[in-house]
Amino acid sequence: MEKQKKIRLKGHESFMLRDGWLHKGIVAVAKNSNVFSEYMGADALGVGSNMAKAIRYWLKVLGLTKDVAKKGTYLTQLGNLILEQDSYFEDIFTIWLLHLELLFHKEDATAWYLFFNEVIADEFHKEELFRLMRQALNLYCGEGTYSERSLESDVIVLLNMYIRQREENYDPEEKSISPFSALGLLQVEQRKYRKKQPELNLLHPFIVFINILLYQKTENGRLDMVEKQGRIGISMDDLLYKKNGPGKVLHLSRTTFHLYLDKLSAEEYLDINRTAGLDMVYLKPEYLDVLQIAQDYYRNREIQRRMEI
Repeated sequence: MEKQKKIRLKGHESFMLRDGWLHKGIVAVAKNSNVFSEYMGADALGVGSNMAKAIRYWLKVLGLTKDVAKKGTYLTQLGNLILEQDSYFEDIFTIWLLHLELLFHKEDATAWYLFFNEVIADEFHKEELFRLMRQALNLYCGEGTYSERSLESDVIVLLNMYIRQREENYDPEEKSISPFSALGLLQVEQRKYRKKQPELNLLHPFIVFINILLYQKTENGRLDMVEKQGRIGISMDDLLYKKNGPGKVLHLSRTTFHLYLDKLSAEEYLDINRTAGLDMVYLKPEYLDVLQIAQDYYRNREIQRRMEI
């Protein structure tokens, strides 16, 4: 008998992630590991109790914090790195990292995982997306195993998080906009939503590389990998078309994906083989640590510049 999949809907209390919340959250956790056990963090964060619960959820599902039983909440290695290097979350690279973390936390952010991996439609109205997400979730965990109202709440929050809303009359003091809107993965025109490929100047090659590294750690990636001379090999088509690969998670076309692969290969972070129709990516043992790649980006401006597309 197949084990029922663990899912979570509406962990955000119907609050999308807002500008300023992550900075406030990681600073508070760094100062006090019990911040969320003391009045749920409301006093320390200066927000209502439901917002405090939402901030706690976003910090965890974005890979910035972890809860330790009977001890409190602590920053992860990624959380500590970002606190040190980009505590105000001003670098778009940081937001891309969090986007990856969010999608790979499918048990706690199920709707986000399904939207990018299972919903094939690139254009849709909101009502159509509700239907598509219900279909995807029914296939994923079975009908009657979740609240449709909670799923609809997730869909609304997801759309609001990724829609770019800064162009017209944007007030930089306005905190009801999500930092994820800067990624440019989703746009809306006349009530029709459209998935978009990100602009090249917004997506650093290290994000594509980190996505590949995270993919190879998943069950989907492990099943498809081959080993050759101590290197991990993954099919380019798998990375483009299978769940959690850059083709889905970053919405990259084949041409753009190959552009990033060529850049990473030229800088010797990975090897590629297009001979005899193999089309394989080979990962090197010395470049498998996601945190190390992120550290290299933040701590070496020359690498940042040299790696740009």
